[in-house]
Amino acid sequence: MKKIINYLLLFLGVAFFTSCLKDTQVISPEGTHNVVEFGNVSNILSGANNPYRLYVAAFPVSPLDTLVVPVNFAGANHASKDITVKIEVDNSVVDSLNVRQYVDDDGNPDSDRFLQPLDPALYTVPASVVIKKGSLGSELLIPIKIDQIDFDASYAIGLTITDASGEIISGNFNKIVVNVTPKNDYDGVYEYKMDGWFATTRTVPDAELETTGAHTVRGNLFYYYSNTIDYQIDPSTNQVTVIAISGGYPITNYPESKWDPTTKSMHVVYDVLGAIWLKISPMLSLDS
Repeated sequence: MKKIINYLLLFLGVAFFTSCLKDTQVISPEGTHNVVEFGNVSNILSGANNPYRLYVAAFPVSPLDTLVVPVNFAGANHASKDITVKIEVDNSVVDSLNVRQYVDDDGNPDSDRFLQPLDPALYTVPASVVIKKGSLGSELLIPIKIDQIDFDASYAIGLTITDASGEIISGNFNKIVVNVTPKNDYDGVYEYKMDGWFATTRTVPDAELETTGAHTVRGNLFYYYSNTIDYQIDPSTNQVTVIAISGGYPITNYPESKWDPTTKSMHVVYDVLGAIWLKISPMLSLDS
């Protein structure tokens, strides 16, 4: 089955795109020396002012799957020796991220969005990985019992690099949080079609919507800008709500926004900056 979302641009404010650099792009400020750091597990979900990076890793439901965490020797040079990188579970990073991400400037917590440490009985973190001589990185492989994770809360693993065989450890990217979750029903690869005032007709055959919660998914806004957009689907009514757009712009949702569970398609209508400017209409084709 090919799932199709048709994007019709009705209005687009030029000011909306003044901050359209890649949200997932990470530039290390460590200087010219190589540093040991965690790489990107997925798209970065934490805010720009959050010192801790947050990722979501969503898996098909199965008894066991593997979370792959890149561990990089970042810089201009390849490793001149084998580098043993020691890594520990550190769920204090989860607590710190919750405060920075989900507590407002007045100290009011959005407790429903807090991440909870994943039950340690459900995963195993190796004590170390080795970045081989002549290479630029390695991978930390974490087996996880996905079928024992539910959607009662958002569960996460906090990780910290504690030692790197005498090499410099990044002061920015040595701690991360990974929200581990089963994939929801809306996660998948869509065919994305767009036409309208701002651009010529465009089709992207491999546009992904990725799980960010039990009934929420995140995608790219236009697939040639980097702005992200988050959708929430009410499973009892199939109502679709746009809950966030990168940049924090005000959103007004409309009742005709729906998810069709039969065709696996969406029709979404909403306002940004006071004008209906994006309409997603369901168009479905089936592959035999």
